[in-house]
Amino acid sequence: MLGVAGLIVFGMSGELRNRLWSLAHTTEDPLVMFRAEVMAHAVSVGLDHPFIGNGYGRDYLRAALKIKFPEFAAQGYVPHSHNLYSELIAGVGLLGVAIFIWALASAGIQLIRQIRTRAHSDKERYADLGLLGSLIAFVIAALGDVPFYHHEPRIFFFTLIGLICLRLRSKKAKPDSVS
Repeated sequence: MLGVAGLIVFGMSGELRNRLWSLAHTTEDPLVMFRAEVMAHAVSVGLDHPFIGNGYGRDYLRAALKIKFPEFAAQGYVPHSHNLYSELIAGVGLLGVAIFIWALASAGIQLIRQIRTRAHSDKERYADLGLLGSLIAFVIAALGDVPFYHHEPRIFFFTLIGLICLRLRSKKAKPDSVS
């Protein structure tokens, strides 16, 4: 029923069809090109201050874009770069991005090790796989648009990292038992 409803809406909405077909020709879509340009400019702003960045938050990025690229800023309103990693480069520099990526990679690698090496019940394995899947989804979603200055992504990220740490710590505290 949901599939049929989706097809009906898709068939009736010309704007939705045009947006979907634009994925085949992304270089012709002005909004995609504008976002790519904002990402490139955000990285450029971050590389001006590679270790500590320009200051975190959308207002710092917007102000830096207006100063460094005034002709670009005149094109339209730029609230953020639609890519968490380029925003972090602009905001906290390469050092901050490296620490952030290290936290993501460390949590993911430790979860994978735990899944592969420890004896688990099915329930424990599903919990570990759910945490790993959530982490992977966050990493991928951050490529497209996870503005960290909004509360929800920050709450999700730090809660997820906290849950992963608690999960890993709880497994270390329990002695391994062989059945």
